[in-house]
Amino acid sequence: MSIPSLWITKMRKTSKFLLIFILITGWIFSGWPQIFNFPPKIQQARAATAGPSFPTSGVNDSSIGATAWTTPGNVTATDNTRANVSLAKNSGVSQAIKATGFGFAIPADAEINGITVEWETSEGGLAAAGGIKDNAVRIVKAGTIGATDNSNTTFWVAPASEAFVSYGGVADLWGEVWTATDINSANFGAAISAKNVKVSGGGANEDADVDSVRITITYTLPTYNQSAYRAFNNLDSTDVGTTLAAQDTAATLGSTGAAFRLRMLLHIGAAQLGVSAQNFKLQFAQQSGTCDTAFVGETYADVTAATVIAYNDNLTPADGATLTANASDPTHGADTIVNQTYEELNNFTNSVAAIPSAQDGKWDFSLKDNGATASTAYCLRAVKSDATVLNTYTVIPQITTAAASSLTFVVSTDNFSTLTPGSPVFATSTLSVDTNNSTGWNVTASRDDADTTMDLDTDATVNITDQTAWVPGAATTTAGNAARISSLINSGDVLAMRVMTASGTVSAKLNTVLYYLDVPSTQRTGAYSGGITYTATMNP
Repeated sequence: MSIPSLWITKMRKTSKFLLIFILITGWIFSGWPQIFNFPPKIQQARAATAGPSFPTSGVNDSSIGATAWTTPGNVTATDNTRANVSLAKNSGVSQAIKATGFGFAIPADAEINGITVEWETSEGGLAAAGGIKDNAVRIVKAGTIGATDNSNTTFWVAPASEAFVSYGGVADLWGEVWTATDINSANFGAAISAKNVKVSGGGANEDADVDSVRITITYTLPTYNQSAYRAFNNLDSTDVGTTLAAQDTAATLGSTGAAFRLRMLLHIGAAQLGVSAQNFKLQFAQQSGTCDTAFVGETYADVTAATVIAYNDNLTPADGATLTANASDPTHGADTIVNQTYEELNNFTNSVAAIPSAQDGKWDFSLKDNGATASTAYCLRAVKSDATVLNTYTVIPQITTAAASSLTFVVSTDNFSTLTPGSPVFATSTLSVDTNNSTGWNVTASRDDADTTMDLDTDATVNITDQTAWVPGAATTTAGNAARISSLINSGDVLAMRVMTASGTVSAKLNTVLYYLDVPSTQRTGAYSGGITYTATMNP
């Protein structure tokens, strides 16, 4: 009986679908290579290694033992060209071979976890039972052989069985505290001394040989997270002024050109950050959309003393001084905060103290609006001094500049009534000044005519004589007040015209200017007029 071809076709398609489904299921849930990252793995900090590295120098060091090695410089390569020493039976102890110059380049911020030293040793083999053992196996820091001895009690092997013997390990620091600078030093290394413990037989002396030595460093790099911030008003101090906004909240400056402070936390993870082990710098960017942690649309640049968001040089505190903690400072959960420095210039580092893993360093940045666009938001971030971004940014500080400075100036005028000789008359002008400029405003008054204020309308050569004290365009710099008439009659201070300066105010400031006028009986009758110009400007 034949099977209909249509049914065969459907069966094959179904079979292919089942096969594909099984393969996809296998990729996802088996140990086969995954097509997709399912499920995604959490990234964790892991220990890194450098080496093994060989030395560039090997010398005798007489601080240990008595008998010098021949050709100690042969320990720089595993090439069967050996350093050798002949040691007396049951008493011979060699000097130390001090090997240095391993050429490490451990990152500056690395936490050193362990040092593994491997010596490639053998004995001359003249004694069947052997006689050469470790006398001392130590580390070399800054050119000096350390006190911690990691030697073992195993006999050195015959040349045919020569192999590397390991000392220390991935978590062994040889009794020292290490920085990357210590490891990278040309004077970092290892030392070994041998001894002959043979009591009898096998000749008078026994040879000890060292072919090479190599070192491997295990270390962990810290992770960095920009974790919290808060903006404050400026204070000429290592402390800060009042808060501009809540923690981790965008702040708006109160006036154009305002100085402000930014206190920011960097959370350290995975490893301790040693003192001054990493340099950072502060950057800013005009906001594009939002101040997001992916920096989408923003182009960041270093903050300098000349940028539009600039460092501000306060008179009293010095750049790099230890900051003064404030009760309103930002926090990061229950993490311990390690106070660092007040900063007026890039770069910055943790020069005050090391920051253990799972704690936060805090820095205080003195900044200002240095001609930035009004009503514009700017984002700030810390990066490493080589411009490498941090591992994580939980928050991005945002500062919005104040609205553009404005000045409202209203002058009311008043006409003199009919003048009668011998009867003084006053005219009053009221000046209303309002500005949001933090440094205040300035008003000047001057007459438009070069000789007198008021001329006869029909004949400009006829005028009413002014007080000689009024010089056109003249100004004083008396702050916060105006000249007033000291008496109503025969006053030498008739004109209330002087420069007036006041600090900014959110409400209008009213100033009254009086003009006192009297005419002699000989004054020609008619209509007199003239102009007084009042000029209001914002202070720089």
